Amino acid sequence: MNRATTIQEVLQQLDSIIEDAIANNDRIGFFAYLYRRVTAQILEEVQLKNFEDNERMEKFDVAFANYYLDAYYAYKNNTPISKSWAFAFKNKNEPLTILQHIVMGINTHINLDLGLAVSAEMHGKEIAEIENDFNKVNGILSSIVNEMQDRLSRVSSLLFLLDS
Repeated sequence: MNRATTIQEVLQQLDSIIEDAIANNDRIGFFAYLYRRVTAQILEEVQLKNFEDNERMEKFDVAFANYYLDAYYAYKNNTPISKSWAFAFKNKNEPLTILQHIVMGINTHINLDLGLAVSAEMHGKEIAEIENDFNKVNGILSSIVNEMQDRLSRVSSLLFLLDS
């Protein structure tokens, strides 16, 4: 698979991952679904010019997404990937809650890939330049995770208790 160069290409690749996960009843699609929701919202915010630097944010979002997409396709092709992604992908069929599967992906993508993407994209620049845009993305992620928790708690009383 070719590396994405636009957010629209990221969305198309995420759609493909989700479709494959649905076809194979594969839990690996839970994180991809959440990630697609967040990415689509970021694209909308870029199009509305709601970031301080919309062009930089689109470029960063694509670079960040490519870390996940590269890991996913490497996993599918049995080529080496980071231990973090290997753990998340290897445990895709464990009988965990939907939220636990999503958190494995979020944990790896944020704790590993985000640092790599920031380092690559902000090389030679002040990291404080992107703080406000990062905070906006955090707000987007938070609202989508809260929405997902609310929806899941309707069918799982245990999730409601955990969320409390």
